[in-house]
Amino acid sequence: NEYKSYLRMSKELTPAQLAAKKAAEITAMLKAKGATIKQEVLLPKAPPTVKKKVNPVTENPMAEIMINDLPNRGLVLKSTTQGQICQLSGAVLVTKGRYLRPQDKLNPHMMGDKPLYIHITGTTCTL
Repeated sequence: NEYKSYLRMSKELTPAQLAAKKAAEITAMLKAKGATIKQEVLLPKAPPTVKKKVNPVTENPMAEIMINDLPNRGLVLKSTTQGQICQLSGAVLVTKGRYLRPQDKLNPHMMGDKPLYIHITGTTCTL
């Protein structure tokens, strides 16, 4: 039942809206249990860059979400967060790239490094 509700919501809301809604639900649940929330979830000024494609061999949908410049990239990088996403969606998440500070992006020695991103491979979802 909860999964069906999630699927219905995911069709009605953008990914950023869905993430904000879930973050608010989790924050409310933790506060109700008496947990102290040190930092509210910071949403980026602009949505992260998402590159969508299909694996030509397996025909599975893939996406790359750039998280290097997101204010809460640490939350996305946690194994527990990624595990929950995998469990709910059935997708496989892999963290790739390297964290680049703004000054690193201007360094000619680091120009070839790809900024931090999450590579997602699904099985049944369409792009």
